[in-house]
Amino acid sequence: MQQLDWIVIFLFFLVMVFIGFWSFREVDDSGDFFVAGGKLPWWLSGISHHISGYSGAVFVAYAGLAYTHGFAIYIWWALTIAIGIFVGAILIAPRWTRLRSNFNIESPTEYLKTRYNLPTQQLMAWSGVLLKLFDVGAKWAAIAVLLKGFTGTPLIYGILLAGGISLIYITVGGLWADVWTDLAQFVVQIVAGIIMFVIVLKMLGGVDSIFTMWDQLPEGNGQLFNDPYTPGFA
Repeated sequence: MQQLDWIVIFLFFLVMVFIGFWSFREVDDSGDFFVAGGKLPWWLSGISHHISGYSGAVFVAYAGLAYTHGFAIYIWWALTIAIGIFVGAILIAPRWTRLRSNFNIESPTEYLKTRYNLPTQQLMAWSGVLLKLFDVGAKWAAIAVLLKGFTGTPLIYGILLAGGISLIYITVGGLWADVWTDLAQFVVQIVAGIIMFVIVLKMLGGVDSIFTMWDQLPEGNGQLFNDPYTPGFA
C-alpha cells in the first residue's frame, strides 16, 4: 500500500459520509426516510438494486468460487437471481406500488400490521432482525477481509470501520443516502470493471480470446454445472 492508496480509501469513505449528510436535506418525514417520498427515478432505483446485490462477499467468496469451479457460479447464482427478479417484477412490484399509492404503506412490516395484526408484524420483524444480523455481519466481515488483504488492517477494525460508515450515512440520510451512495459505488465499480476487462483481454491475447479461452480452463470450469454445484443445488 502506497500513500496514494490510503488517500483514495480515505476519500472514498469520506464521500460516503458526505452523501449521507447531503441527502439529509431531502428527508422531512418517515416517507422520505424509508421510501424517498416515492420520488426515486427508475434509473437510480435500478442502479441501486444492482449494487445492493453486491457486497464484499461477492468479491471474496463468489470470486473464489468462480476461480475454482468456473461458469457454474453464474448458473446457480446469477441465473436464479435473474429468474427471481423477473417473477417479482411481474407479480409483486405492481401490487406493492398500489399498496403505497392507495393505503400509504411504507414498509413490508407496516403492511403485515395492516393486513393481519401487531403480533404478526412483530414476529416477522424480530425474526428478520436475527436473519439480517448474520447477513450484514457476513458482508461486513467480507469487506474486512478485503481491507486486511490490501492494507493489513485487523479484521475487527475493518468490520467496525465498514459498519460504522454504513450506519452513519444510512441513519442520517435514509433511502436517499442509500441510493446515492450506491450510484457512487456503481461508478467506481463500472470504471474499475472496464479497466480490468481490457487488461485481462490484453493478457489473454485480444478480443478473440473471449471465444477461445474456454479450452484453456481447468476441466469442468466451462460447464454449466460443476460438482458440488449441481442442478439440484441451483
